[in-house]
Amino acid sequence: MPRTGVRERRHTRLTTAGVLFVLAAVWYLGSEAIAAAAFAGYSYSHNYISDLGIPGLGTSGGRDIDSPLALVMNVGFVGHGILFVAAAYLLVTALPATRLRWVYFGFAVVHGVGITMVGIFPAALDASDTNGMVLHVIGAGMAIVGGNLAVITGGFIVLRRVVPPWVPSASVALGMTAWCA
Repeated sequence: MPRTGVRERRHTRLTTAGVLFVLAAVWYLGSEAIAAAAFAGYSYSHNYISDLGIPGLGTSGGRDIDSPLALVMNVGFVGHGILFVAAAYLLVTALPATRLRWVYFGFAVVHGVGITMVGIFPAALDASDTNGMVLHVIGAGMAIVGGNLAVITGGFIVLRRVVPPWVPSASVALGMTAWCA
């Protein structure tokens, strides 16, 4: 009888992790779409995603900044980070005990902390808040590197245990593609 309870808890954790991963992506992309729609002249090819989180009017790196919903984007960054780490934790705790699953979780935490820093310390208009900008850049680096490594190691270490065989391969391919972009 206890064996059934373990399977049910594992299934519940895996399902909840999946829901939280989807919610993290929808939260992030929804926040981005809302902030971009309100940003006068925002261009996905010219502006940085961080431009959406800069409060105020001005320039940053020679780009015009006008993001009246900067708070929406910054909450999007923070919410994504929290949801991503929570989902990763539920995923690894539902898997058989191996040290390698914690490697994946470590990368997921680096991504989550980094993207949260991006939201807490938004990029700045030229010549303002250099301390916050340093923390923003560090957070962005953590989010990008940690996220890519989490996707790659997730495919190698974690996903192969719980999903159809093509999903881990797609995960690794997407993570590797991100390094080239």
